[in-house]
Amino acid sequence: MRIGVVCGDGLPVSGLLTSLRYALDLGVRLGVVELPVITDLGYSWRFDKGFSPDGRGEPYPDWMIPACMDLPGNPDEWGRDVLAVRDRVAAFDELGAPERERLREEIDRLAAPYERHFRAMLADADVVIAMNMTLTDAVPVTLALLRVLDEMFADGRRTGRVVWWDHDLLKDYARTTDGKRLYPVFPNELTPLPGANDYTHWATLTPAQVAEATGYPTDAVPVLLPPMVPLSIPNGDLGAHQLEFLAEHGIEEDQPVLVAPKRVVPEKGVALSLRLHAATIAEARRRGDPLPVLVVFGSLAEEREHAQDMLGLADSLGLDGLVIWADGVPLSSRRDARGVHLDEIDLLHIARKRWGAVVYTPDVPGVEAASMPPAFAAVAGLPCAVSPFKIFASVYPGYSAVMVGASAGELEQAARELLDALAAVRSADPVIQQKLAKNRDIALQTFGEDHWRAFWQELAAAFQ
Repeated sequence: MRIGVVCGDGLPVSGLLTSLRYALDLGVRLGVVELPVITDLGYSWRFDKGFSPDGRGEPYPDWMIPACMDLPGNPDEWGRDVLAVRDRVAAFDELGAPERERLREEIDRLAAPYERHFRAMLADADVVIAMNMTLTDAVPVTLALLRVLDEMFADGRRTGRVVWWDHDLLKDYARTTDGKRLYPVFPNELTPLPGANDYTHWATLTPAQVAEATGYPTDAVPVLLPPMVPLSIPNGDLGAHQLEFLAEHGIEEDQPVLVAPKRVVPEKGVALSLRLHAATIAEARRRGDPLPVLVVFGSLAEEREHAQDMLGLADSLGLDGLVIWADGVPLSSRRDARGVHLDEIDLLHIARKRWGAVVYTPDVPGVEAASMPPAFAAVAGLPCAVSPFKIFASVYPGYSAVMVGASAGELEQAARELLDALAAVRSADPVIQQKLAKNRDIALQTFGEDHWRAFWQELAAAFQ
């Protein structure tokens, strides 16, 4: 099957895209997916991300062919118009009838060039995967995509399938800007949604999301399709590119490497991870242990003001040389003029070989969906430090982790427990080995390959 991907995240380093990579790898192993996939990452409508408006010149992995949108007119004006629509859709209930009509006309105006774009981009696709497109970041784009897919596949015009795969839904995704929600709490009449037909599959990540989507005003029936983790992390010797990465950042052979798979935005809790790291460094110095290094995954360009605050915080905490800002972990490892950029699997491999851990500390309720980092730790056999985010207990029942609170005393306690866990793994302590094995079972039960294996086989059956 030839795959087309349209992703509303607007990021070349999205965690959701990384999970798609693992699902595509499974599809290739099953013999039902053809690579590369043609992909639009949403540069032309996610102007809030601060990246270039069409995605040209960005690094793409070799399994992905970029389909970049040619913007009509001035990109800055286009960006302001798209974001203004998002804000007005979120405030729909406050608009009067004339304002609503003008908003409909504006949505149609912005949708037209996207219809032309998707018609050309998806001309040869057998399966279209639309990721996070039912959020209202770009209502004109979702509307355009729905119209083009109907042209392609409705009424048996052509054999094909569409997968709407939602990472976040409206009610609990409580991101705000200037004190206002980015998204309405519930779909309104301007919110495009998948419909029930013979070519559409609508999937969400968790049972709670399935329950929310079931109440949306559409006859489409959502199903559960969790993201995938890599089924194994290498345990052999580090490769030349990984050793080069360590050398570039001055990481000594005895230093534990901690990884923080999170974006550098306020809701993801990088500040809490930095404070935990400072407490861990202080405790390591007290013990006379090697000082751990923390690798933060997220791009510093996504929310530049917040990123500068985090750089300043790290400096004020005395973490110079002890925090590595990966500035966007790529979908596949690569090298450029700035050095080596490692993907998630390579960084987890380093953490595994350097007796490290995963640190994941979201500190704003209502912005986490499946929350994959504890699962990454589990498949890599690593300890995990987590803050008690809203859905942790329901997604990871029985998972053993170092719990991270925000007070000074809680951070000091978490630091002690984290260093104890690192030492226990290094000494092959049977108690922690048993806990980590259980964590792996818990993670694979939810995020293993079973859901995607069945789903790929179901999609492939349509073409037989």
